[in-house]
Order: sequence, then structure tokens, then C-alpha cells
Amino acid sequence: MGKIEFNSLHHFKILNFNTILAMLIFLFCFSLLSVYTQISEEGNNENNNVRPESEGADWYYASGDLPFPARGGHTSVVFNNKMWVIGGSYKNDVWYSTDGVVWTQATASASFPARVNHTSVVFNNKMWVIGGDSSGYRNDVWYSSDGVVWTQATASATFTARGWHTSVVYDNKMWVIGGHDESNIRNDVWYSTDGIVWTQATSSAAFSARAGHKSVVYNNKMWVIGGSDGSNYKNDVWYSTDGIVWTQATSSAAFSARALHTSVVFNNKMWVIGGTHGWDPYWQFQDVWYSTDGLVWTQATDYAAFDRRYGHTSVIYNNKMCVIGGYYVPFTMPPFIPYILNDVWYSTDGVVWTEATASAAFPARAYHTSVIYNNKMWVIGGSYRNDVWYSTDGVVWTEATASAAFPERECHTSVVYNNKMWVIGGSYRNDVWYSTDGVVWTEATASAAFTGRYGHTSVVYNNKMWVIGGYDAGYRNDVWYSTDGVVWTEATASAAFPERDGHTSVIYDNKMWVIGGRPYPVKNDVWYSSDGVNWSQATASAAFPARNGHTSVVYNNKMWVIGGYDDDLRNDVWYSTDGVSWTEATASAAFPERECHTSVVYNNKMWVIGGWDSDGYRNDVWYSPMTTSVFNSIWRLY
Repeated sequence: MGKIEFNSLHHFKILNFNTILAMLIFLFCFSLLSVYTQISEEGNNENNNVRPESEGADWYYASGDLPFPARGGHTSVVFNNKMWVIGGSYKNDVWYSTDGVVWTQATASASFPARVNHTSVVFNNKMWVIGGDSSGYRNDVWYSSDGVVWTQATASATFTARGWHTSVVYDNKMWVIGGHDESNIRNDVWYSTDGIVWTQATSSAAFSARAGHKSVVYNNKMWVIGGSDGSNYKNDVWYSTDGIVWTQATSSAAFSARALHTSVVFNNKMWVIGGTHGWDPYWQFQDVWYSTDGLVWTQATDYAAFDRRYGHTSVIYNNKMCVIGGYYVPFTMPPFIPYILNDVWYSTDGVVWTEATASAAFPARAYHTSVIYNNKMWVIGGSYRNDVWYSTDGVVWTEATASAAFPERECHTSVVYNNKMWVIGGSYRNDVWYSTDGVVWTEATASAAFTGRYGHTSVVYNNKMWVIGGYDAGYRNDVWYSTDGVVWTEATASAAFPERDGHTSVIYDNKMWVIGGRPYPVKNDVWYSSDGVNWSQATASAAFPARNGHTSVVYNNKMWVIGGYDDDLRNDVWYSTDGVSWTEATASAAFPERECHTSVVYNNKMWVIGGWDSDGYRNDVWYSPMTTSVFNSIWRLY
């Protein structure tokens, strides 16, 4: 079997998280030959168990990444009718949510030192943090009644400093079970009624020493499930009514041996969710199991919709099982580098899971268009697609067509005009299409008078559709208009503003506006026109950094600039009432930095949809409500 080297890992305690990650990768590479030899000897049993995703259960999701930083080795509890995320990945921040979608930071830096692989419980109407790794293993104990103010119960409990242990509340006591200390993997058991005085129930329980296991309280017993002894992963299950005498329910449960999984009690069953038994992605799990007795285990699903993961947390909240964050190892060539997650999933049955945050139904994309039509938000094409999607709430997206009549494209424009949605150019094209329902698309012209182009802008102004600038075989500053989408008239072959693409255009104060764009160096100039012929410069250098690939909308009687790219991807937001003076609403919105996304105004909110960041195309959806007369910089994830 594969190994999780707890004996090696504890030597990393003085290093920061990134260094640890690098050394973990080195550790994996060092053991790769022996590991793959073991796989061969075992007949590739694990690989033979992999089923195509289409054979898995149906899963549903909403959209987006969470505002709290991605992490693993954190803890989660339910307290005061909220879900909480505490520390992990060498952090000491604390976050809470009432719905799993909107998360609020209780504190950016709690009194307890930053840590990972600690435990947390709720006891005596307080949240507790126990031990863990903080540049060295710890045996301190902290508590809080609000998540903001944390008090140290003891700086050094009687049990040895440790991480990868488990804690539960049972018989009106807090318990610490097993884990890894400075030199050993443990199977000792400790309890306390106040968090200060700790009593040893046993120095050596009947179950073997282990770390990365999970414990729950079920049927008036404490349970220990799986884990690793440093040489082998385990799938044994043990229980105790007093913490001293431990009985083995099974030496080999139906689920694969694993560590760093989660276990919860839900619907009168014990559950095992995900985990790992090695650094290879083939050894990461996304299966879900349950048992009513600890002996017989039934698989709810082999392939849950959430990614394979370990080091995540699970809680029961609002009659749902929730999975939060963790580590994910993608299928790539070695070395296998884990990603840190910050998504949240929930299920009412262990089979069907709904993602509260992270990914809309439409495939991830950039260079698409979005419009508001028939009281729906629409996403059209992009990333060389020609599919069309719509939503009435930003959460549930419906595919109008998987393949519209217009060819696949990106960097096109779309407007709503004469009660139709229009698609104009893109991907070096100059065709024009329209639709009244998003399903049937009609070609107005296969070749408009303007040259084939991409990266242009389009607006509706003075009862005309307009095309402004873009790139054909060079950057353009021409301006065209049409009243029917067939016949196009050139307003000017060379506007006063320099040639460009990747800019934005809006209609504001009865004028057309052009904002930013490229070629490099990128621009932050702002221009306007009341006729498309004569253009005036509002400012040569706006307060916002120069950029392209941004979005602009008109909202709350202001023009807005959102995200984009200069020398770096951006997630700042700016507004102006005159195009000259620009005010920064936020330097760093909750949504990740991006470019080539879309933005619309819908249901009195500004929306950001998809785009591209350093990890690739995105399909998350964010909105910001107007709560005061001035934008309040709060962005929420749908």
C-alpha cells in the first residue's frame, strides 16, 4: 500500500507552508519508484476501480470561489446557527456563514497562533481550538464565544504537543484521541471538563497508533475510523463507551483504507467522505460511505460531484452534510502538486450534492458576451463556442442551444436592439446575427461593410447599433452604425481616439464612451461622442491603472470599470459620474482577479460572469448590490 509519511512530515514543522508543500513533492518523487512498483504488484487495483464520471450520480451546483482564502488542514464547526471555518494552511483567521454561500470574516488574526491540523469542538457554549502545527506541534487550548475574541485556557496541556489528532465532545467532556507528536504517532486518549486540566484515559488504546483518522460520537459511543500509522493506511473501525476500553467493530471496512478523510453523523448513520492513501491522484477519493453499526458500510456514491480531496472538513448544517475546502491533486505527470480548495458542497442524502459555490452549469469560458433580454441574463459563445445560456437568478443556468446557427467565436459583441439579441463579428468575422428567443438565430448579413474583426465594442445609441474599433489585421479606430444589422454606414474611418481593441463602451449622459484598451502600453484614457463622428477626450489618464479586457456598465447613475489586465490581472472596481474623475470603490473585490469576463446590470445589481484568470477559464458568477447611495464594495458569489 501507499504510505503517508507522518514520521517524515513532523520534521517540517519549522518551515512555512510553501516550503512544506515543496518538500512533500520531493518526498513523493523520492518514493515514486517503490510506490509504482507496489501498484504493479497489486494489479493496479486502484486504477481498475476508476469509473467514468458519466456513471456517477447526478450532481448540481451554483457558481464561484469563496471569499476566504483556499485552505486545507483547517477545522469547521456549527455554532450559534452558523458554519465556521477556523485556521488551516498556517492561518489563524476565522470565518462564518449562515448559508454556505456568503462568508463573513469574524477575525483576520485570532489570538491563537496560526496553525494547521488542529481540532475544534463546540463545548459549554464555546468554540474550542486544540493543538495542531504552528511552526512546531502545539498542545495549547483556546476558546471563544463569538469567533472574534479568543482566550487561552492553557498554553501547555498535559498531553504531548501534536497534530493530526481528533477531538469530540462526549459524556460532557472534550476528548483528544491519537495523532502525531514530536517523535511518535500516538494511540493515547485524554479528556477534560474545562480545557485546562486534562486527564489521561489510556496511554495505549487497543487500536493501533494513528494520525489523520476521524472520530465521531454515535449511539452513545466514541468512534475511531481509519487513519495511518506512518507505514500503512487503515480502514478499521473502533468504538468505546469510556475512552479506556476500545472494541473493534471491523478490521477492514468496505471502504478503501485512507486518512485525512472526514466523518460525520447524519440521518442516524456514520459517514466517511473522501480522503487519501497516498500523494498520487489515483489515491485520492471522492466516494461517500455510511454505516448504521460501524461494521457494515454501504457506498452512497463512488464519484461525488466534488473533486477528489483530502484535508477538508465536513459539518452538519440545516439538515445537510457540508464539505468545505481541502487539498486536490490533479491528474498530471509527476510530480503531483496539490491545489488548495475553497469550495463548499452540501447533500441531504450523500448521493446528490449541490455546490453552494464554484461553477455555473455553462462550461468555463472567456471572451464571451452577456446581455439582458426578456428579463433574463444571457451568456453567448466565447472561447470558440456557439452555445447560448440564460438565467433568471444567476444560480440556475439553462442552455437555450448547444450549437447556435452562427459559427463558434470569441471576442465578438452582443447588444439588444429592436427586441432581438444580436451577435456581431468576432474571431476575424464581420457577420451579424439576431434571435428573438436565443434558440433560433438568423443571419442578417454574412459580410457587413466593416472589416472582419475582434475585440471591438458595440452599443445601442440613437436607435442604431454601433461598432467601435477592434482588431482586424491591425488595430482600428473606425466607427460604424446600422439601423437593421444589414446595411452598415461608416461614421468615421479614423476617430480622434487612438486605434485600439480590448476597450469598453457604454452609453451614459446621452453620449457614447470609449474606455481604455490596447495596443501596449495599455491605456486608461476616456473618450466620448454624441454622434460617433466627433470624439472628445474626457481624460488622457484616468485614476484607474491602464488596462484592457475589463468590463464597463452604467449603474446607479455612474460609469463603472471592473477588473481587466495591465501587467497583472485585476479585480479592482472604479466609478465616475463625469468620465474625468474616477473613484476606487475597491482595490480588491471578493471575486478573483480576471480579464475578458462580462458584466451586466440585472435586478438592480452589477454582475461579473466568467472570464480568464491565471488558472484558466472561469464559470463563476458574482454580483454586487447597491445598499447605499455610494457603492459599498461588497461582492457576493452566486
